[in-house]
Amino acid sequence: MISLYPMKTPAIVSTQAAAQISSEQINRSVISCDVDTIRLWQAIENDLLEIKSLESDWDGFGSPPASGTVWNEAYRFLKLFRAQDTSLVPQRVALSPDGTIGFEWVKGKNYIRAEITSASVQWAFAAEGKPTKVVIEPLEDTAASREQTWQPAPDAVGAHDLAYAI
Repeated sequence: MISLYPMKTPAIVSTQAAAQISSEQINRSVISCDVDTIRLWQAIENDLLEIKSLESDWDGFGSPPASGTVWNEAYRFLKLFRAQDTSLVPQRVALSPDGTIGFEWVKGKNYIRAEITSASVQWAFAAEGKPTKVVIEPLEDTAASREQTWQPAPDAVGAHDLAYAI
């Protein structure tokens, strides 16, 4: 089992047995390192890189590849989304037949999809017994707005919507 020594300086990864770590040590300023989550993020990034290499007719039905703009926006979305919350790893990234890139999250009977186009992020929220909710957020090209662009709108994804969304 991987654990971290609690330190005031950057943590050191060790393989110290879990039984040797007290709850007090765990509660101190420990930087958690979830190897499985890191691997999931890497897998999604690898899938996105694979999408970049697809050519026209990638599905055998004449579908276009993602444009450079769409792919760049999807990559930026993924990086900024990960910076916001590392625990919400998309379960899937997929190229749509129209050349957009979608990220999907599923938990139980709840589903979220973020469809990245060259001009917007189209969020779709679906949960059993509730109407599907769609929110479109425009992309902004100014450098000053880049970090703010991908923060979910408060009425789209907020603490009050977590039970609805995920």
